[in-house]
Amino acid sequence: MRKGFLRPLLVVLIFGILGAKTTTAGTRIVSDIDDTIKLSNVRNIGGIAWYFLFENESFVGMSELYQEMATAASDVHLHYLSGGYEPFRNKLNRFLSKENFPAGTLTLRPLVATPDTLSYKIAQLREMLVSNPDDDFILIGDDTEHDFTAYSQIYSEFPHRILSIYIRSVQGLRMLPAIYRYSTALDVAHYELNFFRLRKESIRHVAQSVLAEKKISKLLPSFQSCPPIRPLESSDPEISEWNRQLQVRLEKICSKRKALITRR
Repeated sequence: MRKGFLRPLLVVLIFGILGAKTTTAGTRIVSDIDDTIKLSNVRNIGGIAWYFLFENESFVGMSELYQEMATAASDVHLHYLSGGYEPFRNKLNRFLSKENFPAGTLTLRPLVATPDTLSYKIAQLREMLVSNPDDDFILIGDDTEHDFTAYSQIYSEFPHRILSIYIRSVQGLRMLPAIYRYSTALDVAHYELNFFRLRKESIRHVAQSVLAEKKISKLLPSFQSCPPIRPLESSDPEISEWNRQLQVRLEKICSKRKALITRR
């Protein structure tokens, strides 16, 4: 059995034994937008121009994942925290609605007298945790800008309040052990299943969306690195088959990329 599958299960068992939470708490999911749920390619100047001019699409399966996570319990709140500026609120709201993401608060930077993106995100996250002392948090982002650093800082300040940190591997950077790297929505769904926060039917909803997607750009866009590890394994035969089908497709995509690079 792979270490990637064992690690979340071991964490769950340890926290269960220690009794880390003795009161019923709500759950707040905080998600970045660009290159986490939205195809933006913010590291590329052309990608930024596209961001300003068009609505962009979402990574396949992310809206289904968030729908399942938002309805998994009665007291779940969703927050979209972006380093984008306030004048783009309407554009981002249209994007979230068009791509069927569940309703949630949207926090953006003011256009004037604003701190840098990292300081802004840390301050906003800290305020969320202080203002909601009874709630636990799940943080979802990517490795293109400041999510990794901001989430790590917040985890160091509130380690018992952070249930999970998920970082989309766009650049393929190495992650700390406390952070879970993902390439597709199905990876996050598996982690949440292992933490007993999602059920198999929720995984099915996400898997069907991911496996049915025809556009490679929505599954593994050209600016995202190929997965360095296989998707999580499962003792459930049906889930294992979803994993296998996804792995076969990802391997084909990455093999074609390598072939193109070799020809050049």
